Amino acid sequence: PDDSSTWLSSLDIINPALWWAHHKRAVWGFGVASNRIDWDSVIAAANACDENVACLNGSVEDRYRISAEILEDEDRDRVCQSILGTMMGAEVEDGAGWKVFAGVYEAPTETLDESWLVGDVDYEGWPSRAGTFNTVRGTHINGARRWLVQPYPEVQLADLLASDQGVASYETLDLPYVASHTNAQRCAAIAARQSQRKPLKIDVILPNYLRATIGKRFFVDLPSLRIPAGTVMVVQARGRSEAASADARQVFTLTLLTDGADVYTAPTLSDLLTDESD
Repeated sequence: PDDSSTWLSSLDIINPALWWAHHKRAVWGFGVASNRIDWDSVIAAANACDENVACLNGSVEDRYRISAEILEDEDRDRVCQSILGTMMGAEVEDGAGWKVFAGVYEAPTETLDESWLVGDVDYEGWPSRAGTFNTVRGTHINGARRWLVQPYPEVQLADLLASDQGVASYETLDLPYVASHTNAQRCAAIAARQSQRKPLKIDVILPNYLRATIGKRFFVDLPSLRIPAGTVMVVQARGRSEAASADARQVFTLTLLTDGADVYTAPTLSDLLTDESD
């Protein structure tokens, strides 16, 4: 049966994507029905979290792990954001239900070219300087030390610092459900690189077989607009009926951010401002 008797205890779950699904379904969470959760997205995110990655100290661990004991009266929105932060993930609700994404790169399979364009294009070519940073500090929990909240080694990405003429810019990223300091450092590095992504807003008519959902990636090939070729990710999609089109396809206004495998690269020793070990 699909009830609390068949659900895992929160203490048994160490995969953030499964924790997210558990919290969505729980009556003390959001109480979402199981058939309103996109389980394919949960499986994909859980598999991404389970992938082995090498740590700078020579060890190997799962890419993302969660260590949480959540009280039933805790604010559910704050809890959900903390769960997603553990895997640098995102969630989205559409007509089919709730989907979840882990912070990993997936190469796009479709190319957004000039044949898709139907309206305005807004591309600045640089991120908002107010929101960018090259250095991340924050706290995580240390299970080896009685679950104390403590700082993880600061991450300062050398290439971003160089592009900022050596001027450090700081952001705080606290990870209350992360027990591994190396997991925390990966999250910090991703956050810094995500802050550098460039926005693109564009009106397109999509092929009939394609849906522009949040989190989907495209390869952009728009040479006449002088937009560099590369991967972008959908962060907002608004559709409207286009009666003038011969086949009545939908026009979408897509808000995109530049993306790439480098955004999800783990920090190197030169990116750490303090000792690597806890």
